[in-house]
Amino acid sequence: MADKAKYLQDFQNMKKTHEQQVLQLEFLLQNNRSHEEIEKEDAFCNFNVWALDNPMLEKLLGVQIYQKLITTHAQWHTYYKKILQILFEENRTGLLRKLFSSKPSPQAIDKAKAYFDDLQQATKELDHAIAVCERRLNALNESKFS
Repeated sequence: MADKAKYLQDFQNMKKTHEQQVLQLEFLLQNNRSHEEIEKEDAFCNFNVWALDNPMLEKLLGVQIYQKLITTHAQWHTYYKKILQILFEENRTGLLRKLFSSKPSPQAIDKAKAYFDDLQQATKELDHAIAVCERRLNALNESKFS
């Protein structure tokens, strides 16, 4: 069993990694950089594994808070995944283009920027959901964690 401090640190790590991905995407979109410079989704986020490995988490947070966190997190990844798809899959059609071009097209950048606005909003909502979880955990007595 994890203690309160461990759960709180895990939430801070979750927040930090998602915010870092947003900053990397923003840099990529503003500077038309190659896709090798950004981590793919599964490489950085292990929240679902962490949540499933911690059945106590739902009990500690309560069903409503837990479900809001899960839903908000899933929505964040929907936008993130769509941006990656636009930048690195949709604009790669020919074999030579796939081999020799690692930068997204200007059209892909423009399309991705529209979804990036949604991702930024989803990031704010995820940050809020994490803050609610942290407040809930901080309000609990340490004995609830054992």
